[in-house]
Amino acid sequence: MLESALGWVRSNGEGTSGAPVLGCALRERDLRFGLESRYRSLARLATTTKERIDLVDKANELRPRTLT
Repeated sequence: MLESALGWVRSNGEGTSGAPVLGCALRERDLRFGLESRYRSLARLATTTKERIDLVDKANELRPRTLT
């Protein structure tokens, strides 16, 4: 659902109102943080090394840019 919401935001622009999607506001940055967190949680549950690496790579790909 979060990936679909991210695609929608990219196509239609960020929402200024409306219900959050799985706890994430309809803003690209918030959706990216939500997706990153969920992929990292899934990686901790992975049963194979390859699956874990793939999930962490996906999390890193979605992580928003930060200025820290």
